[in-house]
Amino acid sequence: MTGVAAVAMCAAFTSCSKDSENYSYNPEQIAQNEFEARLTKYKESFVNNFGQPAANQTWGFGVGETRGAMTRANIDVNGNLEKYENCPTLGPTEEADVVNYVTNLSDKPKVAPTGLVNYFVTQVHCGTETYGNADGGNGIVGSAHMDHLVIAMQSSATISDGVLSGDWEHINNFNRGDNTDWKGNTLVENGGTFNFAYNGSEDSKYHDRWIAIDGANIDAKYAGYYYVCFDFEGSMPGKTVIKFRDENNDPRQGYVEGAWDRTLGIDQVMGKTAYVEVWDNAAGANIIKTWTVGQEGTKEWQLDNVINGNMIVQPNSSYLDWIVRLVKAQPKEVEPAKDVVRVIAEDMAGYSADDFDFNDVVFDCELDADKNVTNITLVHTGAEFSITVDGVEVHEAFGLPKNTNRPQYWTMGSGSYSFKPSKTYKVGEIPVIATQIVEVKKEDGTIEYKSKEITLDAPTGMTTGKIAVRPDFGIVPERQNIDTYTNKKFSQYVQNGGQWDTWYK
Repeated sequence: MTGVAAVAMCAAFTSCSKDSENYSYNPEQIAQNEFEARLTKYKESFVNNFGQPAANQTWGFGVGETRGAMTRANIDVNGNLEKYENCPTLGPTEEADVVNYVTNLSDKPKVAPTGLVNYFVTQVHCGTETYGNADGGNGIVGSAHMDHLVIAMQSSATISDGVLSGDWEHINNFNRGDNTDWKGNTLVENGGTFNFAYNGSEDSKYHDRWIAIDGANIDAKYAGYYYVCFDFEGSMPGKTVIKFRDENNDPRQGYVEGAWDRTLGIDQVMGKTAYVEVWDNAAGANIIKTWTVGQEGTKEWQLDNVINGNMIVQPNSSYLDWIVRLVKAQPKEVEPAKDVVRVIAEDMAGYSADDFDFNDVVFDCELDADKNVTNITLVHTGAEFSITVDGVEVHEAFGLPKNTNRPQYWTMGSGSYSFKPSKTYKVGEIPVIATQIVEVKKEDGTIEYKSKEITLDAPTGMTTGKIAVRPDFGIVPERQNIDTYTNKKFSQYVQNGGQWDTWYK
């Protein structure tokens, strides 16, 4: 959902006359106009995103489509390895192929892997290249200073001057670019591949210098693999040691930030902050305190050696310092246990380009031999407002609290709440009702709330508010376009129809 639409329409829906007899404020009409505008916009945006639905498109609710036994899927945010086939392994020969390919690349575009939501991450290569700093100091092995691999979960996640902002996740067990330290595989579920970064142990900053290689470009046998290759860089700020005598005339030292020229003397840093280690009785240990150069102690302040001075390690665009592999986590084929159909729905307020996630309500339907629904299990709600399935309010079923700032405003969440349908239904007949809320601003500036219940239907050949899928269909992450989540097969399904339960495979 895009949230509440603040509708300030006094000028448009009230008379300009000051004669109270001509006052035409009509909150119901204002709200109705907004509801209709939302629905129209939803339909337009749906077609703009996914194309015009095929004339015979029944969204999985057609006769004969909900047949065959299916298995209820577990929603396991911690990543249950038992749900997936074993991650493929690579031997020394294959690893050498990858390294050789990257070594000989001339064009190195930064293109994020696509179509990966649940995937394994595996160490492939640890570089041995030595880098020198800008002061010509001793060289360091780049891979030995690359820690804490992170992935961006959303395209809005950013990195600026080594600082992460937005939704990033740490990939456990991936540190120091060392594939000898951790040879296992880490499973990522509902993960992003928008950006990758590592933390430099020398400068404590994150760096996102990487390229992604499609394995199919190396050899056909590596199709389906992506290799993320990092280039080492560093930007440690300089520090300059200072010496002085304290109030007891004892020699002491600390440091100031920056690489200062000792030949120019202490005057260039007078009044600046110095970091000095002093004994603290309360702590029972030495602690770092900030002093001001020239104000504590005596005038015997002097500059000494520069440490880590201007330690800027320039990248060399070899991208061989650290290589990891990403491969789609393939769900295990399991023996069917029950005939179950999952319904995913969008509440039709989400008409922005990136809010067709179809996770406003997700529920599973168990069917009997005649394809009648015998049990309904609510699985998830991403709806900001009230939404019901066969009269059961999803948020209330999960025990989620109301937000009293706005009527019918709810939090989001997942759970497992089962109940029997109120009467005999086929899957497509179960009533799914979304409540829409509009803020109507009165002439005096106060807010009046108007609500409207909208039935989420799936009319044949037209835009839809719900879709039938198999229960192994994973919940689309919040505000992620369903077409991106399913590797752009959803648009093909919308426009061409086809098998109702295989378009997202």
